[in-house]
Amino acid sequence: SNVTIFGTVDDHDYGQNNGDRTYKYRRESGLAYVDFVGEPTDSPIRRRAASGKGVYGVKLFDFAREKGDELVPDIEAGVDPDAVSNEDYNSKFKATRSVAVFVLDVRSNRDPWPKGINAWFPSDGDMLGEEQWRWFETALNRSKAAVNVIVSGLQVHADRFPSATVAEEWVKFPKSRQRLYD
Repeated sequence: SNVTIFGTVDDHDYGQNNGDRTYKYRRESGLAYVDFVGEPTDSPIRRRAASGKGVYGVKLFDFAREKGDELVPDIEAGVDPDAVSNEDYNSKFKATRSVAVFVLDVRSNRDPWPKGINAWFPSDGDMLGEEQWRWFETALNRSKAAVNVIVSGLQVHADRFPSATVAEEWVKFPKSRQRLYD
């Protein structure tokens, strides 16, 4: 059977509980993760991990294709701007039975959570970092899939306040969450 496995790091894969961009082994953690899931050596996801940019990406599946051949190669899909540059982008791909799965890295480029009593309140921190935001916005705009699925390792809609512990969630960085919604 042909199964595609991919994803991104979360804090316990990352190597530091509630880790963020300040973790000094973020590149090594990303590489270990893509090795573990078997990400191809030429994939944009692996290249970003190897350069320390994080473990994020998109895979396009076309369920009108032959069984076992649903994964559309990155260049043919034309969604990932790190696979096909803006100058070379001319994707005509469109299928009514297609799904693009976007996986965001909310560890490698995320600002640190506020400390102390400030941890309980929203801050101006950023969840993805500007480079990942630009990648995501470009890739999402390029997608011609019938359905786009966005995966985040942290809860997007939850607002658990107060709580016994300071929960990791997008609501703590409201500007980032609003940018995701927009």
